[in-house]
Amino acid sequence: MFSYVTSNAFIDPTITFVINYLRNELDQLEINRENFGLIHFDYELDNILFDNNVIGVLDFDDCGYFWYVCDIIYALRYYMDDFQLPISKKVNIFLENYQSQTSFDYKVFEKRDLLICLHNLYFYGRLSRAIDIIEDESNPDWMNNIVKKLTSGIHELKQFFIVFETSHR
Repeated sequence: MFSYVTSNAFIDPTITFVINYLRNELDQLEINRENFGLIHFDYELDNILFDNNVIGVLDFDDCGYFWYVCDIIYALRYYMDDFQLPISKKVNIFLENYQSQTSFDYKVFEKRDLLICLHNLYFYGRLSRAIDIIEDESNPDWMNNIVKKLTSGIHELKQFFIVFETSHR
């Protein structure tokens, strides 16, 4: 992922800082069979199907090899206040139940702010590559609405990176 983003000359200094910071920090995390492997990387309610007592997951186009806790952190991001300690009671209950089924790497989980940033960087790249048209009155309304939505998402992520850079310099 980093090689694609860094190979593009149009990268601005904030994105370059974020890439280099994440590379340096994440290189220090342990990778082993217990904590790293193929994950979904986009757990959202719209990617989960509920049918009576059966739960299914779909939309695997963002899956990749990352730390397993990346999926947990992304799925629970709305339940953790700025990913700082102490974490909420709901998150603690989830983690306790998760641990009852499989191992959980708290050392990686402690880096959740970096892993959210990694996730945001990934989607920033995807959104940036998806925008190959501009809003124009000659486009159909639906197309201009998509361009607005994607452009807004890119802007929100860029603001996230500016705050991240400020707090990690």
